[in-house]
Amino acid sequence: MFSNIDRYESVLPQVAPVSLDALDNQLRIYYDDTLEVWYSPHGVASLKPKLWILGITPGWNQMRIAYEDAAVAIQRGLSRQEAARSAKPRVAFAGSMRTNLIAMMDELGLATTLELSSSADLFGAELLRTGSVLKYPVFARGKNYTGYSPKPRAHSVLCEMLDTVFAAELESVADCLILPLGKTVESVLDHFVAMGLLDGARVLRGFPHPSGANGHRQKIFLQNKVQMKRAVEHWFRG
Repeated sequence: MFSNIDRYESVLPQVAPVSLDALDNQLRIYYDDTLEVWYSPHGVASLKPKLWILGITPGWNQMRIAYEDAAVAIQRGLSRQEAARSAKPRVAFAGSMRTNLIAMMDELGLATTLELSSSADLFGAELLRTGSVLKYPVFARGKNYTGYSPKPRAHSVLCEMLDTVFAAELESVADCLILPLGKTVESVLDHFVAMGLLDGARVLRGFPHPSGANGHRQKIFLQNKVQMKRAVEHWFRG
């Protein structure tokens, strides 16, 4: 299902969709009564990052911005293939989520460790890779998929995406610190650690999901801040 994903590039729209319903069904990778998986352009990610931030899957807001950027690139004369593969730093964890993420990263000393004035400077830089364990946008009954109902390992298509698309990404990025956003992403990474496909020392554990809808975000962060700060220092400074 995910082996010939490039075929979706040829049907990228010249005008960005205003809603999920406005997307051409040719861009839908899979659907059933519970889930939908859609193609979204991602650009070319850094192959030698120092930090890799992973969410569960792109939400509608990220997907919309990715299509907007691709449409602008097409209108400027790029081919659809070029538009799909052009860099998209505006997309990664867009909106208030990125603001919250940057604030917490700065508190952990990531900017200082990487000799930057702010973690905001990472976005769009080769030092940072961003993405999701479920690379292509997943929606549950028309809403952003949050990693529950079903859980990633409880659905065959999500398992396939993890074991083919994400496993290949893991293999291509062999030595950087991984920052999973929330327990669900941590649990996905734990599976790869158990399979011997990922060194558990690379995973920065205890970081909450930065969504504004996560009311426990600050409490979880403060509970785990000291251990995470030590882990950051140990990884980068030894």
